[in-house]
Amino acid sequence: MSQNDLKTKKKNSNESNSEINGEQQQQENTILSKTSSNENEQITENPSIFQCAKCRTIIADSYGFVGYSEELQTVTFSAARGIIIFDQKPRTSMNAPDIGCTYFDICCGECSSSIGRQYHTTSRKFDSLREMYTFQSKAIT
Repeated sequence: MSQNDLKTKKKNSNESNSEINGEQQQQENTILSKTSSNENEQITENPSIFQCAKCRTIIADSYGFVGYSEELQTVTFSAARGIIIFDQKPRTSMNAPDIGCTYFDICCGECSSSIGRQYHTTSRKFDSLREMYTFQSKAIT
């Protein structure tokens, strides 16, 4: 499946997600907190980089920042660099809070440290994380 097919599929998925009722939408929004418009302006004016905590390889910047999850203790980006998607087949989480979600491990391309996940299938609660780059807060600086 090409990148354009994935983007189209994701766009269609996002459109169908907008049809869920208000309560479910509110619950989904609490998983991934987004920045306010004022904070987005500050990010554009003062971009930041994010690095692997172990070797300091740059893995993302604030232009790709999507949000953070206090529940998962993660930071999510729409784009990343200097990483390796480690698994050939997705794994399934067996632990709360993301139990039942499938994901690929993300490792630093320089030092091979495990730094996050790219969720492949998710429950509705975690739809905002699907196909994004979700890094463990402690694994990046």
